[in-house]
Amino acid sequence: MRTIAVLLIAVTLVCIPTFAADKDKDKPQQINVPMADRPMLAVVAFDDGSLQRQEWWGSSWDIGKGLADILTTVMLERSRYRLVERSLLEKVTGEQDLGAGGRVDPATASKIGKLIGADYLVMGKVTTFTVEQKKMGGLFNLGGLTGIGTASSKAHVAVDLRIVDATTGEILGSYPGKADESKGSLTIAGVSGIGAVAFGSSDFNNTILGKACRNAIGQWCDNLSKAQDSSTLVLTPKHRAVMRPDGVILDVSGTTVIANCGTEKGYAVGDKVEIHKKCKELKDPDTGEVLRVTTELIGTGTITKCDAKTADIACTITNTSLTISEGDLVKSVQ
Repeated sequence: MRTIAVLLIAVTLVCIPTFAADKDKDKPQQINVPMADRPMLAVVAFDDGSLQRQEWWGSSWDIGKGLADILTTVMLERSRYRLVERSLLEKVTGEQDLGAGGRVDPATASKIGKLIGADYLVMGKVTTFTVEQKKMGGLFNLGGLTGIGTASSKAHVAVDLRIVDATTGEILGSYPGKADESKGSLTIAGVSGIGAVAFGSSDFNNTILGKACRNAIGQWCDNLSKAQDSSTLVLTPKHRAVMRPDGVILDVSGTTVIANCGTEKGYAVGDKVEIHKKCKELKDPDTGEVLRVTTELIGTGTITKCDAKTADIACTITNTSLTISEGDLVKSVQ
């Protein structure tokens, strides 16, 4: 018997780390993607039209928009993506009459993407949004209040969301996210008072429904990240900002100037630039290194001719107290 007990303990000790390792293996990688390499995503308010409205829902609750806001926050926390500001997205979708409930089909995705500079859209449906309550005991008085009893509550939230290419409208992947959250609670006359809480507020997030929302969204993000980690889904930044080094004015002839802003530095005909006057160099007192150069804007310009080394720039003076001179700086306008 003693030998058997020793063997059982040994097997247990071996199995515990293996189980933990398997559990960790199922989690997406914890990575921090450099900002320039993060794709730009826009989260469209989700379609919640298939849900049967419950009496206890708050009168101001917009469940599709509320869950989209939670997803935007969670995705930012993952340090893998850039996210379009929700207010900008809502303004664009409102102006384009594309629907406020997430009923944007992939065919219109490219229209939104071009307007807001998104690489990909996240859209889909809220498929489950419920709270079950079962009374565990009879009603009793508490502090002079009547009709209060103990109850067992469970919240269920589920979403089915897609990643859509904002250039082509192609659906690149569809992933689920669902969660159940339960705990003991107090109910008044058997009716939850959660409807009086603002959706997405700190009070809401502390309820079992709020926790179920965040966990369901978190699971969806995990599924998305795991698809990326396994290379079954590849999301790349398409609207990556082009970094061009500053140029210097070489020659001035009226409002047309020549600068060393050629194609080798990434400049091209039609590019917009700004002309700046150098004001002061800020140097490191220990090393003498120039840390920053303060400037004053003279005017704007457009490149009209460009070769490998130089560019002709048609300028418009916006600060009449200054004139363009050789040595002034040319800065790219993104």
